[in-house]
Amino acid sequence: MKTLLCSTKFSYLHPFIFVGLLSAQSPKAPAIFKEWITTERLISKESSNWGIEKNALKDLTELLEEEIETIDEKLNSVEKENSAGEEERIKLADQNEDLKSAILPVSITTFSSLLEHFFNLVQADIPVISHLLMDFTPQH
Repeated sequence: MKTLLCSTKFSYLHPFIFVGLLSAQSPKAPAIFKEWITTERLISKESSNWGIEKNALKDLTELLEEEIETIDEKLNSVEKENSAGEEERIKLADQNEDLKSAILPVSITTFSSLLEHFFNLVQADIPVISHLLMDFTPQH
């Protein structure tokens, strides 16, 4: 009889027989049986809820993985744009340096000689303006 009561397979398959045998031994058997039924229902409910939550977590995981892929694609696109922008900036900086080196620096002597040449041309062609410009001629 003891082995019959301890067998969980037997109690699971034949709960009413189990309660009948248990009630013969203990007056608390109906309360224990009700508690066992409540526990079994709770286990079933939790198992069902876990299945639903597990599927929801799986769906959420898939959505987050898709979002990560989208973000990675956008990040790669931005990096490519930044790379192209950096290449353009370097190209423009090189062109700027080329243009700077193409411009001859004008020294004071060169500027003075150009200005003197200008005044000579103006004096020869327009005498009235030459008197006005004499105040601006460099003094040697």
